Amino acid sequence: MAISDNYQYSSQQPTNREARQPHSERAYSSVLNEVIASAKDVVRSEVNLFMTEFRQFQPHLTKHISQVVIFGTLLVMSVLPFLAFMVIGLGELLDGRYWLSSLIVSAVCAMIGGPLALSAFRKIKIEDINFSQTRRSLYEAVESTKQKLEKIKTSSKGSANGSKSYN
Repeated sequence: MAISDNYQYSSQQPTNREARQPHSERAYSSVLNEVIASAKDVVRSEVNLFMTEFRQFQPHLTKHISQVVIFGTLLVMSVLPFLAFMVIGLGELLDGRYWLSSLIVSAVCAMIGGPLALSAFRKIKIEDINFSQTRRSLYEAVESTKQKLEKIKTSSKGSANGSKSYN
């Protein structure tokens, strides 16, 4: 009976290779699950960070864009009738040379409207809308994921070399 007990006991014991394989598969699946969960967390946190930064910039950006639109529209609406008056009046003073009066009026309008539009555009350009925190955080997350994947690759090579020595 002792022999059969030993036989049953030894047949129930997994070999060294069998014992290692499920454990290593569990380790790999555990690491892969961790990497997947980490990637999901990174995506969620990056989206939240992006939305937070966007909400910070939105009031300033909205204000300046609306100023450009309102002032630009007001300028166009108020200037068009006046421009017609200026072109016709100056054309009469220049003995019917309406082309010259149109050119002069256009140049004066460009000298007035150009700097004002440029000033509003520069205000928009000054706003720091490069989402630096999101970029930095995303870079750190990518580097962390690369390191984890490198660890997985290294450990899989190490276990592959180790399993070959048992064969």
